[in-house]
Amino acid sequence: YDVRRNYRRVWFDNEREAFNDFSRSRFLVQDRDGERIDNNHTLKLGTDWFINKKTTLSIEGLVGMSKQDEPEFLISKFGATSALMDSTLHTNNNEKEDNLTFEGALILTRKFNRKGQRLNFSISANIGSELETQDVQTDIFEVGTTDVLNSQILQRSANNNINNITNIQLDYIHPLGRKMKLETGYKAIIRDMNLDFDQEVFDEVTQTYQYDATLSNEFKYDEQVHAAYALFKGKLNKKIGVNFGLRAEQVLLTAKSDNAEPFTNNYFNLFPSARIVYNVRKGEFFKVSYSKRIRRPRFRLLNPFRDISNPNNIRVGNPELGPELTHSAEIGYNKVWSKFSFIPSLFYRHTTNVIQRFTEQDPNDPTVFIRRPVNLGTATEYGVEMIVVGSVTKWWDFNASYAFFNREIDARNAETDLITSNTSWNAKLQSNWKLGKRTSLQLTGNYRAPIVRAQGMRRAFYSLNLGFRHSFWNKRATFGLVFSDIFDTREFGFDSFTDDFTSSGRYKRESQIIRVNLTYQIGKRFKTSIKKGGGKRRRRRR
Repeated sequence: YDVRRNYRRVWFDNEREAFNDFSRSRFLVQDRDGERIDNNHTLKLGTDWFINKKTTLSIEGLVGMSKQDEPEFLISKFGATSALMDSTLHTNNNEKEDNLTFEGALILTRKFNRKGQRLNFSISANIGSELETQDVQTDIFEVGTTDVLNSQILQRSANNNINNITNIQLDYIHPLGRKMKLETGYKAIIRDMNLDFDQEVFDEVTQTYQYDATLSNEFKYDEQVHAAYALFKGKLNKKIGVNFGLRAEQVLLTAKSDNAEPFTNNYFNLFPSARIVYNVRKGEFFKVSYSKRIRRPRFRLLNPFRDISNPNNIRVGNPELGPELTHSAEIGYNKVWSKFSFIPSLFYRHTTNVIQRFTEQDPNDPTVFIRRPVNLGTATEYGVEMIVVGSVTKWWDFNASYAFFNREIDARNAETDLITSNTSWNAKLQSNWKLGKRTSLQLTGNYRAPIVRAQGMRRAFYSLNLGFRHSFWNKRATFGLVFSDIFDTREFGFDSFTDDFTSSGRYKRESQIIRVNLTYQIGKRFKTSIKKGGGKRRRRRR
């Protein structure tokens, strides 16, 4: 059983200039201050039945409940010039969420007489409901004042979300001699999601809330993913090892909405992979690899309903969003000494149907900008990565990496001549100290340099964390202490520049936090990926 209560503050600031707006709303400055109060309860249960020495049946279950309160206050200032911001809006948004999740899993493991031969079967089902409500009050003040009310807009919405997700997986491993094996399998993901969105606007004449049929909507999304794979692994001789695989995937997708035509997207893909390793000598080898991967859009990006918390910067999903497809190639080298390892590599990645949020001005209202995810053209990255792994002493080891690369985005399908590129780099460090047989200390840091996006740049992102861990009672009990974002630097920032507008902003959640946890393990750990925190899907604001 796990119970958690989290409290965080969030901040957002944004500045924008619309080049084709010559009114007093040409410039916009926004500051948002909010809170996130989470209360989560999770109960997990599991049991193993050892049918015989080679067959095990496991049953696991989870029940999760969570409540979130997310009040926030937004100040919006407009002006004809950046020096004269004389129009003001105040927006109060009281948002609440209630989540309930049930999840169960059945896992069958079968071993055979032949060493390495194995069969695994699992089926899991997740049933979740989420009710999200918003009460929004927008106060519009007289020009040049912040205390003389001109008008007021009251809105409220309710978003009821019911999700059913089923996973079926079958994996079989068959040895082919002493140094080779064949892995085959099948996996199905079936998602059935129903959203009912109702919005109401307060009518000053009747003094009641009136149903808004233009924005209210019902959305149904059904997706089936069926995939089969075969993977060959082995050593051809003492020097050469190979890994060849192929996954075939069929997707059946339908989406229905009250305010749009039904959408169907059925597609088939093949995903090959290959890896060849040449061993020069013990502790030294070269490798060449290729793979094709897919990244499907998260459901929050597909949700077509508008977020009404910010009347001048509206976020909306795109139910016709397709998956990203990435071709990756890598050439690497690995050298191991007694205490250190050095792993440099060259890489190339080419992605089609790149998913990024795209901002456009509302043609009916120049003060409103709409931000939605779209499939852009392509993104290409190539560069070098270096990894160093070291065991300095028996009580100190570390892992450090650095990547330097070029990125180019071709988004001419969204806007004429929209091609952007830049060079960027990332660095990570993890250092571990053993303070005893059961006590350890860990320092982790990461830095991601500014990187190009279709309509601008994402600013640098960096943080440093410190963790402490001590186990006792025969290692069944663990005490943990984590100090995240020691220097309070973790935030998301962006700069956008197009022919129609420029915009810059910063989003920050309270991240300088000390967490203390105490856990005690009864029996074995869970075998499947039953989600922590009740399977709750958090929506990150931008």
